Amino acid sequence: MPLIFQHVAARPSSFLASVEYDVAIGFIDGYDAATHGGVLVGLREWLIVKLGFGNNLIWSSLIQRLIFHEQSNANEVFPDPVKPELSIRKLFTILDEFATERDSANGLRSIYLRYHQWLQSQDWYDSESPDYVEDTP
Repeated sequence: MPLIFQHVAARPSSFLASVEYDVAIGFIDGYDAATHGGVLVGLREWLIVKLGFGNNLIWSSLIQRLIFHEQSNANEVFPDPVKPELSIRKLFTILDEFATERDSANGLRSIYLRYHQWLQSQDWYDSESPDYVEDTP
């Protein structure tokens, strides 16, 4: 995980315009854009496999569902506005877990292979799917 993310996680009020979950997401998206998508490469696929669903969602929606899965209404998965620091800490903890795995030997390759296996296990995934890849020996 980039060092700046560690600093933001430790002291969000020093780096974010306001200590809110959505502001932290914007900060991460901005940093990723500044690095031409290099920081979050593989994150979406990693989250989809971890959750077991969400191929139609962006990374921030997936991570939100992972962080706030304990919500009583699964259709309304939102950060707790009363405890934004805790939500932000959870967000950066998950990003750190992802970065540790991705940066390990063959980590990114493993993430994409697991995602491909997950795709193939879906009943809606077939040769008509836009990203269909036929396995050839």
